[in-house]
Amino acid sequence: MNLCGLCGVYKIVVEAVIDGRLPALFQGARNETERDQILDELVVGSIGLTTANTEESMDLLVKGAYVRVSLFIAPEEQSVFRVSSNGDEEVGFPKETQYGPSTDSIRSFARARQWLRQCLDHHDCGKNRDLFYPRRLLDLRDDQVRLIETTKTNDFQGPYVCLSHRWGDAKFSRLISTTETIHSRMEGIKWEEIPKTFQDAITICRRLSVDYLWIDTLCILQGFPEMSDKQKRITGADFAAENSAMARIYRNSYFTIYASVSTSMASGIFSSRRYESHQIKVSDVSGNESILRIRETTSHFTPPTDLETRGWTFQEYLLPCRVIEFGPFDISWKCNQTYVCECRHNTGAAHWREELARRALPPQNAAEAEEWWAGILRQYTMRHLAKDEDKLPALSGLAQLYRQLTRDTYLAAARAPSWSWASLDIVNDAQCRFWWPRVSLSTNPLMYGDGATPRPVCTVYEASCQPMTDGPFGEVIGGFVDLGVMLISARIGIKPQGNNSFSTAGHVAWTLDYVEDGTDVQVCLADCSLDDDGLQVEDEVFCAPIVETLSESESDRGCLVLKRMSEGSEFRRVGFAVLRKQNPSWDRANGPLRMDRGWGYNEPDLTTPEYAEKVQSYALSYNSNVLCRIRII
Repeated sequence: MNLCGLCGVYKIVVEAVIDGRLPALFQGARNETERDQILDELVVGSIGLTTANTEESMDLLVKGAYVRVSLFIAPEEQSVFRVSSNGDEEVGFPKETQYGPSTDSIRSFARARQWLRQCLDHHDCGKNRDLFYPRRLLDLRDDQVRLIETTKTNDFQGPYVCLSHRWGDAKFSRLISTTETIHSRMEGIKWEEIPKTFQDAITICRRLSVDYLWIDTLCILQGFPEMSDKQKRITGADFAAENSAMARIYRNSYFTIYASVSTSMASGIFSSRRYESHQIKVSDVSGNESILRIRETTSHFTPPTDLETRGWTFQEYLLPCRVIEFGPFDISWKCNQTYVCECRHNTGAAHWREELARRALPPQNAAEAEEWWAGILRQYTMRHLAKDEDKLPALSGLAQLYRQLTRDTYLAAARAPSWSWASLDIVNDAQCRFWWPRVSLSTNPLMYGDGATPRPVCTVYEASCQPMTDGPFGEVIGGFVDLGVMLISARIGIKPQGNNSFSTAGHVAWTLDYVEDGTDVQVCLADCSLDDDGLQVEDEVFCAPIVETLSESESDRGCLVLKRMSEGSEFRRVGFAVLRKQNPSWDRANGPLRMDRGWGYNEPDLTTPEYAEKVQSYALSYNSNVLCRIRII
């Protein structure tokens, strides 16, 4: 059979796979008969054409199973392959780096040093770092490991690195600093006493020429059983002080080690690889030899690792200006200007890890900050915590950054008021969810379209939280918000209505089957299931409109759904709803999409006085002077 030069290469690649040259993918045919049968039944496909029109990966259907193989040439090897004899047709296979046998290989660390040097020389990622050091650091110099207090070291200088890791279950060995062990930690820590994850972090620092390391469990005082009241006070004060500095600790780090595969202090950071390459020699039409490499195609489109599901590690990934992540099969780099990994297959907007890396970029103004903060909370509330009281401390660093950008007052609580996202349980298998109108509502009063005009229909009188500590970002005892609103009586039901058949973690969410003013329930999103929120079918609740959008055809009201706590004016939020009232005189046949208006027609601002009479039959009768003043706790 006569094959073109390129087809001849692909034939060699297929035969290499069938002969078991990539055993992690296919062990190889057992004999010639099986080999011939596989080749007869083989289905070959290709994806991912390069700009030179060569396949950088191939899909093979081998014995009923799909095998995806990457084709590449190492950067130091010949990359041009001539496929025509007249010399004017050349193709180039993609250049990719080779992996070492594990993520602590010489190749991996050479790559990490290259990324770090490139960032230091060409990026401005560290330009906002200040002369700040955490109160305590691990000193790794002179082949020793000891805890030091930076405030007591006059000549202290040099960068430090942070570690983001999993503590693991209590059954695993843990190394912590307490009021009883802090002084011995400063005298020195024996290598054999240090858990494997911490040993690996120390190794990373030393191989990248960094002398200081910050690990939360050792650099912040931790609690332990049977503490005295005095020890509890000292430990609590130390945690509050260090937690209030969390944003500065991570943002001023030289880089942060993100131990993605760690499941405990004892598990370690490094991982071995299964993606070894196999080289094959190929010749083009001119007789020039090239070394082509093949390996199993890698992919970062994988479920989150254990570390990536935890609440504390969320801000530990986003706050630093530089992160080196040690993943299941390669290492990756994130800084304020670049996100790259060893395998090069991390591009594309659909890659959730890349999207998360973009969240690390601080917004440029207050308007962007509000949208950024909403996105931060949406992702954070999908994470898990071991202790509910950690909900706000684990986000304190990002909260500090948000306040710096907006100058807003930060109000939230560990025993949070019901109007706060923090009131809902996100501890491991939580049954509750805080619904974000910007994401969840198709008829969204906050994302109006077609020219519909929004207006606030409530008044904020006062909001307050009582902090448990001196800092405003940690645990809070409680809080309230006083609003001026219209209250519309409604009743809980379980029959889905309109677009409101939502569930929370397997529990069917309740809905509203009656609203006193006769408006249609477009959406009703329960914060929790009936049992979780202490509600029953037929219970009376109240809809409190906070924003209304007006169009020529209808009024949409975004409402807090509230449960009265007593006969007085205290309420608790239990959900969010959108109520709609149609314009009774609206003629849909002559609406804003009629041909003489065209598709670009924008409705007028119907909130102005000149349109008051036109909308009075379907708009809320809003008067800030006659609102009910209520307190939401």
